[in-house]
Amino acid sequence: MKTSAATFSNPERSRKKLGRAQWALWLLLIGMGVGCGKIGEPLPPIPRVPLTIGKVGLRQEGGEMILQIGVSRPRLAARPVRVDLYRLVNPISAADGGEKPILQEEYVLQATLLASIPVDQLPVGRSTLTYRDPLRPAPGARLVEYVYAARVIGQSGASLDLSEYGRVVPFWDVAQPPTALAVTQEEKAVELRWEPSAATLSGRSREGSALPGLIGYHVYRRTLEEGAAWQRLTEGPLTQPAFRDQQFRFAIDYAYQVRAVSGPVTRMGGEGPETVESGPSQELRHRPVDTFPPSAPSGLTVASVNGIVSLFWALNPEPDVAGYQLYRAEAEDAPTSQWQRVTTSPLARASYRDDRVTIGRTYFYRLTAVDQSGNESLPSPVASETVQP
Repeated sequence: MKTSAATFSNPERSRKKLGRAQWALWLLLIGMGVGCGKIGEPLPPIPRVPLTIGKVGLRQEGGEMILQIGVSRPRLAARPVRVDLYRLVNPISAADGGEKPILQEEYVLQATLLASIPVDQLPVGRSTLTYRDPLRPAPGARLVEYVYAARVIGQSGASLDLSEYGRVVPFWDVAQPPTALAVTQEEKAVELRWEPSAATLSGRSREGSALPGLIGYHVYRRTLEEGAAWQRLTEGPLTQPAFRDQQFRFAIDYAYQVRAVSGPVTRMGGEGPETVESGPSQELRHRPVDTFPPSAPSGLTVASVNGIVSLFWALNPEPDVAGYQLYRAEAEDAPTSQWQRVTTSPLARASYRDDRVTIGRTYFYRLTAVDQSGNESLPSPVASETVQP
């Protein structure tokens, strides 16, 4: 019977050819998987790092508490399901003096669940989770402490420890936003005016001309470009309901808003006094348009030689002057329709040579300035010259 050598059906002949030592080595290599292409030992699985959260940062804005929490979500994270946010309201007294410790077990039993944020809504890497919690002042309960915390919930429903607490005593006498924001465009400023705040978050109204707790106002501005941030224009609170923005540019679209500033706010635990801003006023959008002509040019002088009239003048002080237009007539008191423009386009320089003249004839000249928006000034005083040969 014929047998195939590939199946090694006759091991005795093979052993004679290879020798006993070579045969044993060949079997050992097969057992180690040399013919399977494996290299080295198998690697252990890559560990998954859990999603982590930081302390809850707090900032009051009008009738809202702004929560900001640092979140770190690794690309290969353990499988959390969501991040839960909590709030606990504690009545306190001025005699408490500081923050009383709160056990996590007590906190979870008494706190209110504000929100559950699915983990897939959080970007990979480091980010900041922001949540706005509306404040609801209770009559008579002016001294209460709001205690916020967050924690990560896994797939099985198990939760990690709570984050560090964020603790704050809300300020109830923060003024409501001002109203009726209006704008007037001037040549060198955008003038803003508004109606002062009329009441506080807790419902207190003006006592005479003053609103309890109101310090002043901050003005904010941004451009309407996508992603443009609000920038505060005022260094400190304004005591009057008006502001002049002198750092604007013509032909740029802006948005303005005003916030009332209230205080002082004394925090529990010995922290220093602070102020609290209201929510924003209604946004006002404005595009400054330059409709303001430059001043009339001055210093126009005229001289003639060799059948040419040469003219010189002083440059205007306005930074947006684009050039000058020169006009000529044959009588000083000629009507406007008889003054012919000599220049085809505004001159960027402060001189001109008029060679389209007749020797012996007297000509009268006047000059205007033109800005970059096309506004033309009133004419300069008239200067005259008789053309000399």
